[in-house]
Amino acid sequence: MRLGATLVHLSDAPPFPVARWADRLVAAGFESLWTPHIIGRGTLVPDPFVTLATAAAATQGVELGTATVQVPLYHPADLAHRVLSLMSVCGDRLTLGVSPGSTQADFTTLDRDYATRFATFHRNTGRLRVLLGDPRPALLLGSWGANVERAARDFDGWLASGYRRTPDQIIAAHERYRAAGGRRAIVCAIPLNSRDDLEPAGEALRRYAQAGFDDAVVLIGADGPDPEEVRALLPRESLPQQGQHAGGAGAGMALHGEVATHGFGEAAGQGQAEPGTLLGTCLGAEAVEGNEHAGEQIGRDAGPGVDDPHPGFRATGFHDDLD
Repeated sequence: MRLGATLVHLSDAPPFPVARWADRLVAAGFESLWTPHIIGRGTLVPDPFVTLATAAAATQGVELGTATVQVPLYHPADLAHRVLSLMSVCGDRLTLGVSPGSTQADFTTLDRDYATRFATFHRNTGRLRVLLGDPRPALLLGSWGANVERAARDFDGWLASGYRRTPDQIIAAHERYRAAGGRRAIVCAIPLNSRDDLEPAGEALRRYAQAGFDDAVVLIGADGPDPEEVRALLPRESLPQQGQHAGGAGAGMALHGEVATHGFGEAAGQGQAEPGTLLGTCLGAEAVEGNEHAGEQIGRDAGPGVDDPHPGFRATGFHDDLD
């Protein structure tokens, strides 16, 4: 089982300096770097695409991923443009974890319809696949456990939530996922907010490795233990080499430099058009349910008090989900 880490924390403390933090995590031996998509919860969690682009410039070879992007909060063309732009920076290192979202504050902040997020997710994910073209980044579904069969059937892998579920619940869902033919399985956001969390986190990591997870991703808090201490919980010599599992870093992706225009001009069901026409013609006249106000009121206060350091951005949870 490979071990990764998140590039952000979820407390009220200032964000980690991404470039330096990414470099330290890689130097400590972490094999993948991940970030969530959180907005509207009172504390600034940096934008996932900016975070990963910064990490890509500061590191080499390590896998970079979202865990997860809340698909209904974007217009499909906007999301495809962001993903393709990020791929032009990090090439085949990108893995795209996606979900419909689980926190209403994020939807309220962006004037999206929370109640229809599942239908919007299914519709927009289909469009996203077309817009990204083929090859594209591996698409992993974030699910707390109820929809692991869908992850096995329709996606390149599954992202479980170590933040919102117990090891017993996650391992039980993992058994169902493998029984359904699922490939890559990642348990992410295993919290370590202090050195007191080292022992229980180490036990959880050993259980996930024994259960057959391909990867685990730790979430080190602003006052958490040193990355070197966390990495030592799972010795490297016990891990398979990167890329041995299905859907690993670079699986199903174009080579760096071949992605800048790939997928542009392809509208769902309309075949291939001239490169560079995506934003002008694809989905442009068709408002996606709940997405017609994309980008408005990003800083709108979704309920936190006036003393919040970043009104409208409170981090109250990590993994956004399909359950």
